[in-house]
Amino acid sequence: TCALPITMSVRLRITMAEGLAIAPDDYWAAQAVLAQCRQFLAEAMNDVDLLLTPCVPGEAPRGLDYTGEARFQELWTALHVPAISIPAGRGPGGLPTAVQLVGKAGQDERLLGVAHWASRLTND
Repeated sequence: TCALPITMSVRLRITMAEGLAIAPDDYWAAQAVLAQCRQFLAEAMNDVDLLLTPCVPGEAPRGLDYTGEARFQELWTALHVPAISIPAGRGPGGLPTAVQLVGKAGQDERLLGVAHWASRLTND
C-alpha cells in the first residue's frame, strides 16, 4: 500500500476541535431537537415539492484555498434532507453565484432530476 501524508487545513482542524469540545449531554440534547425539526420539516413540506434557498452569502471566493461559507448547507445536512447547489449567474465581482434546491427526505433522485433540468436554465 501507498501511505500518503494527510494534511488538514487550519480551518478544518479548528472545526474538528470545536466539535470535540461539545459536551456529550449537549450533543444528545441537540440531536433530540434536530429529530423534532426533521418531523416539522417533513410536515411543512407535505404540499411542497422542493425549496429554493440561498446557497451562500454572496459570490464564490477568489482562489482555491477556501470554497466559501457553508452555513446555508449545514442546516439541510443536519435535517437529513437532500440539497444541491446549481449555478445562478455571476456576482458583482464577476465570480459565480449559486442557488440551492432542497428536497424531501428520501427523494434524492427526484431532486437530482430537477437540479439537472434547472441547471440547464441557469447556466451562463
